[in-house]
Amino acid sequence: MHLVNVVLFLHIFIAILAFGCATLLHTTQVVMRGATSTATLKAWSPVSHRVEPFFPVLALVLFGLGGWLVGLSDGEFSWGDGWVVTSIVGLALMELVGGAVLAPRGKGLHEAIMSAPDGAVDAGLRQKVLDPAVWGAAAFETATALGIVYLMTNKPSGVASALIVAACAIVGALIGAAAARAGVSSQPRPAAAAAPSS
Repeated sequence: MHLVNVVLFLHIFIAILAFGCATLLHTTQVVMRGATSTATLKAWSPVSHRVEPFFPVLALVLFGLGGWLVGLSDGEFSWGDGWVVTSIVGLALMELVGGAVLAPRGKGLHEAIMSAPDGAVDAGLRQKVLDPAVWGAAAFETATALGIVYLMTNKPSGVASALIVAACAIVGALIGAAAARAGVSSQPRPAAAAAPSS
């Protein structure tokens, strides 16, 4: 058994774990988007609230294991390779977006949900659930990670690597924001007030 194979296994395992967490979070978003009562929101919000903090940790572990693999490659790969640099930048952007958007807004949403009275979801809470910035950021994270996985398996040139990850990130963010807006447009509008009879 070679050390490089063990490290590679751990790297792949952590990546699978990260995508599993992402799948759980996206599922939570979809369920909460269709929720009509605060009871449903209160049942699912703790799931995302507990899972979200794992992402920055997993990203750091992936970075550490990836760096270890570079060091074990006997010069086959280097920190200056375009796909390596792009992967590092992508992970850094994921950490930045997670800390600037997902963490504070996710915490605010969880607090709003848990303090909401039982009953129907009001317009203010619905707006928080369908925040396009949160949906776009969450999809950005997953799509960027997918782009980085592609770089690790194909190792393209620096320019190609940057274009691939940028395209994944942009498309992911747009899809996420569009999904939030679709949820807003699917909500029933309040009925117009009846005109007073003469």
